[in-house]
Amino acid sequence: MKKRYLVIIILAMILFFGILYYPSLLMLYLKYFSPNTINIFFFNGNNFISNVSVSLYAFYPSSQGTIIQKIYQGNNLKYLLLPNSYLTNITTSWISYYNYSVIPSLIGFALYSVVNSNGSITVYLQPFTISISLYNITHNIGKTIIQKFVTPIKRTIYINKPEMSPQNSSNQNYTVANISLSNYWFYPSENSYGVIPISIGYITSSNYSAYGGILSLGVQSSNNNISDISFGITVLNKSNLIIPGVSLTMNLSNTLLKKYAYFGRWNDSDFQFAEIFAFGQIAIANYTLFIDDIPIDNFIMAFVTGFFISSSSDAYKPQILSTNSPSIFPPTKFFSLTSKNLTFLKTVSGINGYTYYSWNYAVFTPQGYLSGGIPLSLLPKIVQYDKVIIPGWVLNLLFSKEPKVSIAIFTAYPVSFASIFTLASYSKEISFHIYTLYSNYTYDIDGKILYLPFYYYYVNYTN
Repeated sequence: MKKRYLVIIILAMILFFGILYYPSLLMLYLKYFSPNTINIFFFNGNNFISNVSVSLYAFYPSSQGTIIQKIYQGNNLKYLLLPNSYLTNITTSWISYYNYSVIPSLIGFALYSVVNSNGSITVYLQPFTISISLYNITHNIGKTIIQKFVTPIKRTIYINKPEMSPQNSSNQNYTVANISLSNYWFYPSENSYGVIPISIGYITSSNYSAYGGILSLGVQSSNNNISDISFGITVLNKSNLIIPGVSLTMNLSNTLLKKYAYFGRWNDSDFQFAEIFAFGQIAIANYTLFIDDIPIDNFIMAFVTGFFISSSSDAYKPQILSTNSPSIFPPTKFFSLTSKNLTFLKTVSGINGYTYYSWNYAVFTPQGYLSGGIPLSLLPKIVQYDKVIIPGWVLNLLFSKEPKVSIAIFTAYPVSFASIFTLASYSKEISFHIYTLYSNYTYDIDGKILYLPFYYYYVNYTN
């Protein structure tokens, strides 16, 4: 009898610990017995979500332009298992255009719902991204990911479904959820790149002999470390802005990218304006959430889908350029000239008055070090003279004097992305007042509420 009780106790313990550690055991099993797949497990805090619905999209370059395509839809899943074979053609397209110099991401939406006591349904929707190693896909190497509901979008809805019972439906998803891509727009188009202003300097005085200066931007890696630049995905929720991940990462392996542009009498430039920019492509996508085929809500995403790179026999790297000709005219259109968007930095005056302002913004996040941002309200202004047709819903979103929507820039190291603005005064009569532009809208990045700085400098003057 004692042996019998002992066996029962052992079996009960195995069952107990099997249930308790089921997600961990399942993850270990898939890691070793399904090594050629991308496995994603979803958690809300420490709670394993065993009934999640997932919509998954990919974007990639092609001869017809950039394509956004749904590659997976599943409901009531314990986990997402994505074979590498799903991504073979997509990976081939990326390699043909960028070699192995980029890390693209898949864009996903995970959802689960809870039935409330009043019969309503609370839906929790978590946007997320999956960075895809082109090397791993071509060599059939999988990975296991834990995706948490850190910044979920919450909606409470009413759907007449008599079979729902709140008493036995806690955390149960009785609905069929689907995220559908309704429409989208590419800046400047699906098959071209446009100017992306990264840093701007504008001095309103045309008295070039009274001042001199430099605008510079540096991106670098050192000590044989591999650094990178990543561009975040911005999700426009009704109440806030969320950055759940990155869309595209550009590899920088042991490289130094640095650009200079001069003002006034320095380097015989005789310019009031300087711009450091890149060529890239940005998508604005509008998604619709369906519950049981009923449209519930819309969500808009903004993300970088392409970047112009320079290549040689041994290196592919993003190209950063400088110019003294503004991509938007007049240059004041780069700035929101109000006290709530311009921050005063310093006044420079007197003969040989001089300031050196270095801005290296770095806040650690799961996506990397938040380093800066690109205000998307500039895009319609850049293409307004190119006869580009911009849909009304995009104009309503972006065409504003304030930088309401922006794309975040992340780097792998806190010192790998820095902006420097230098100004010298050669006049007794003129005082130069330096301001910088920032966004007064907050962004939720992994539960942290952060502001996005812009490397945009505005210099006014008084006599």
